[in-house]
Amino acid sequence: MSFVLFVFFVVPLITLFKISLSTKPDRLRPEYDFTWEWDNFGDAFTKFGGHLVRAFVFAGVATVLCALIAYPIAYFIAFKAGAFKNILLGLVMIPFFTSFLLRTIAWQSLLADSGPAVGFLKAISLDGLLDTIGIMQNGAILNTRIAVIGGLTYNFLPFMVLPIYVSLEQLDRRYVEAAGDLYASPLQSFLRITLPLSM
Repeated sequence: MSFVLFVFFVVPLITLFKISLSTKPDRLRPEYDFTWEWDNFGDAFTKFGGHLVRAFVFAGVATVLCALIAYPIAYFIAFKAGAFKNILLGLVMIPFFTSFLLRTIAWQSLLADSGPAVGFLKAISLDGLLDTIGIMQNGAILNTRIAVIGGLTYNFLPFMVLPIYVSLEQLDRRYVEAAGDLYASPLQSFLRITLPLSM
């Protein structure tokens, strides 16, 4: 296992670090001269600082949204699904059977100017309001901040649901039962037992 981690994690990381400190003599050829070019980092932040900040903000918002959506889903599957647990887990894992690229293209088709999402919003006359509050831009959703964050959230949601589900599934239910025996309400039991142990 450690060999696999070394080959597929450490080696690519070292390679990327080496490339980041290299110069590229020919723009069209994948060849790099390793010259300890530390100025590359300064140039990256000077030229693309705004893009980097925006990328981290979008990733942070998408992560928070994934957690807020995934926790109730994982909690329901772990504690309430009963006989339907395997079916619901299968539905969570279905996106893994489709490539990331196809899922992104499908997201673009849904949010296109002539797509079903915009058509529905126009049909119920919400497009003007959404334009005013900045969710839509000139009657379009595609290529807006909301579309990018929504796409990131959609694509990475299963990666948040499954680990949370595993952590909830391994929780010792006797603690929850003991909290109930000590007259804790379901909310108190969740906040003091389930949530801390699942973290």
